[in-house]
Amino acid sequence: METEEQVVYSIMETVKKGTFSDDAKIDERIVRAFLRTYRAVALSKYSMEGLTIGDECFQHLGELEFSYAKPKQFDRALPKIIRLRNNFGLFFEKNGENIPVLNSEEFTLGLKNLINGKLPKAKFLSSKATVFIGKKNDTHCGPKPTFNLVLNDFQDELILTAGLKISLDVYAVLDNPDNAPGYDWTVDTYPCPSELIAEIKEKILAKEFNLILQIKTDKTTDGNDEESIARQKQES
Repeated sequence: METEEQVVYSIMETVKKGTFSDDAKIDERIVRAFLRTYRAVALSKYSMEGLTIGDECFQHLGELEFSYAKPKQFDRALPKIIRLRNNFGLFFEKNGENIPVLNSEEFTLGLKNLINGKLPKAKFLSSKATVFIGKKNDTHCGPKPTFNLVLNDFQDELILTAGLKISLDVYAVLDNPDNAPGYDWTVDTYPCPSELIAEIKEKILAKEFNLILQIKTDKTTDGNDEESIARQKQES
């Protein structure tokens, strides 16, 4: 798996070897901006075509606090997220239990559902995530009786915060990977499927630098990638 730095310097090295005019200096900032834009387009496109976007694209935002909005519902703003077909590019988890993310209509209808209305659920609208913490289910029916344990965890938190806050682990496909706490673009694996990276590189080179490439299998070792990066840093 490549780091973002390796992807960026791979593009820069190809541009320098091509016929791109050096009148406009190419640097990390410019290439990272292109990479961010083309990655978002590619992930959204592939998701809408029904392909699965893997876990490697989700970044952990941490255990985030959500503030009281209305009875049983808590919300907070989130960074810009790449919308995916089935899960909005979001994943909420409470002590190992997944909290499903729904669209606004499904969320509202779900609250009224006789079977699933008591289960925790979430929605994402206009950069704001809202979580319904659920209601106690004293029956043995229903698809997720373990959600009673999740509700107990929420209720324990509400006692400690005077009913004002809950916390959830949040994972997201971020528009800007830098928005993930602790993300280091020179060290961390770039949050993009490896099979898409070659395609993204090709599109950036063709559309932004007028270079047409025949993408071949990358047999370069990590050591050579690091040497190339170091060499370009010295040249710039």
